[in-house]
Amino acid sequence: MQGQDWTPFVIKNKNADNKEKAFREGRTEAIKKISLDHKSRKLEQEDEVKPIEKVSRDISVLVQQGRMEKKLTQKELAQKLNIKPEIIRDIEAGKLANDKQIISKLQRILGVRLLGKQVGEKF
Repeated sequence: MQGQDWTPFVIKNKNADNKEKAFREGRTEAIKKISLDHKSRKLEQEDEVKPIEKVSRDISVLVQQGRMEKKLTQKELAQKLNIKPEIIRDIEAGKLANDKQIISKLQRILGVRLLGKQVGEKF
């Protein structure tokens, strides 16, 4: 063990020392490097909050009627759709955001058009 040197070896960054010294002496300059492209600038200028589009009352009534015609509870319908029963409750109450994927599943199970021009038609 005679050939081993156990003294600590510290590597310093010479540039870091120079930067600190320049900062202390006031030889640094702050440069603002914020550049926004057209889309980002437009988003920054928009301060208007848009409301979330919720399920319309027509669709919620059609879902409720279709569920009753099939003699399903909210829980049973939710199980068929593989979603939580609270989502069905919120759709029927008109509180849920308009989710086209869930509505298309409902449309297929209930057999009533909920999307498009022929809303309310049975197929």
